[in-house]
Amino acid sequence: QALDMALLALTWHKINKYELNQYHYNAVIDACAKTSMWMQALEILNAMSREHVQLDTITFNAAVHACERSGQREKVSQLLSVMEQSKVESSTITFNAAISTCQKDGNWEKALSIFTVMVQRAVELGTNSFNAAISDCEKGGECEKALEVFSMMGQYEVEVDTITFNSAISACEKGGEWQTALHLFNVMSQKIKSDTITFSAAISACEKGQEWEKACQLFVAMIQHKVELDAIVFSAMVSSCEQSGEWEKALQILGLMSQHKVELDTILYNSAISACEKRAEWEKSLQLLHAMAERKVEWDDYIQRINQLLRESWRVGDGFIFFRCDVTLRIGSQQHYFQRCDQRVRKGA
Repeated sequence: QALDMALLALTWHKINKYELNQYHYNAVIDACAKTSMWMQALEILNAMSREHVQLDTITFNAAVHACERSGQREKVSQLLSVMEQSKVESSTITFNAAISTCQKDGNWEKALSIFTVMVQRAVELGTNSFNAAISDCEKGGECEKALEVFSMMGQYEVEVDTITFNSAISACEKGGEWQTALHLFNVMSQKIKSDTITFSAAISACEKGQEWEKACQLFVAMIQHKVELDAIVFSAMVSSCEQSGEWEKALQILGLMSQHKVELDTILYNSAISACEKRAEWEKSLQLLHAMAERKVEWDDYIQRINQLLRESWRVGDGFIFFRCDVTLRIGSQQHYFQRCDQRVRKGA
């Protein structure tokens, strides 16, 4: 309705031969932007050029916003080029739209370079600008750069939010800086409520740093604070338990996943099986394989994996070889039985 009214007013002024200026046109383009009518926005912008009405920063910002909201990334790039050629001054809104366009194209390097230009030109920087820059660093694996941008927010007295910390912690996680990730997590806890993404990034950072105890502490805190658990958190926890050989905790986490109705996939089962293998818990490994078959979870080399576990389940100790297995597995119409054996066979006998 606002757009219809704006277009009607513009038409009425033209019919009655009233002089139209940039403010009239800008109002209509802004209405187009709010309703994502990018084609109409560009038509009006072109009409301004034909009628020699001055195009200013507000004009371009509204047109860029309309195209950006509609996913017209090429049009956004074209408008930014025209804006530069016309020597129209860019504003924070313009730069943020350009950064957003680059991010959607996966061009984090270009987005980061635009942020650098904003700093150089002393363009007003807000939380969104910094968040976008930190996110770009995170996607590019530029941990040090992300922390540098994060520290700049204090210098510019720009307010940080959940997105700021989440992006910075994720950058540390990808950069293998688990200690810095935990530091940021603790700082955030004093100011802002942590969410699922925060915990996921921090736990993943600990998992990559092989700090399973700290990962467990974060996981427990997540449950205590009733933060929603997702597949990423569970996956990082199982992987952390696998690295440390904490097979019992790995199995407990798999149980929690079932309670929270989070789907268990091949990677999760493999990590749990690996945790059991490291502590020679072959029967538990075989039980997990059985569970995978029952849940119809796909994996490669099913029979080969079972044979490997059976071979490794032979234990040597005190001059005797012990072997035990008790599992029934079904694959399609074919059933494989592994009978329980409790035998002591003298080595070499």
